[in-house]
Amino acid sequence: MIVYLSLGSNIEPRLEYLDRAVTALESLGRVTALSPIYETEPLGPGQQAWHLNQAVALETQLKPIELLRACQQIEIALGRTAHQRLGPREIDIDILLYNGRVVNTPELVIPHPALSQRRFMLIPLNDIAPDLTDTLLKECTDTLQVKHYESS
Repeated sequence: MIVYLSLGSNIEPRLEYLDRAVTALESLGRVTALSPIYETEPLGPGQQAWHLNQAVALETQLKPIELLRACQQIEIALGRTAHQRLGPREIDIDILLYNGRVVNTPELVIPHPALSQRRFMLIPLNDIAPDLTDTLLKECTDTLQVKHYESS
């Protein structure tokens, strides 16, 4: 099954956190596509650093809840601690889409409930799965800046 994930980090070293997350995700299956990395204006409260965001296509046999738990374990292994909603984070791994399935439980909702309103999820996802996101991206009203990341 192919699943699509969104990675995000706005605590340095941001790029390293994304790279380490991709490496860890390879233990859950086979990474079949990676989007370019984008730098995104922060959505959350207060003065936060800009986020780096990337979409990942992963072929896995894990069930949705197993994938969620595995992603949460990767976040913890990479240093993520309890955080305020939309606050700064070392790494954030969100399940965007899961092989066309709809999941709606108290613990997990797929497609990601904010996918259609967040360009920082849609633009990278559109790079690796344009047939799944083109209409959503055209209809998205999010105005946060999302630009290609240029490493120094």
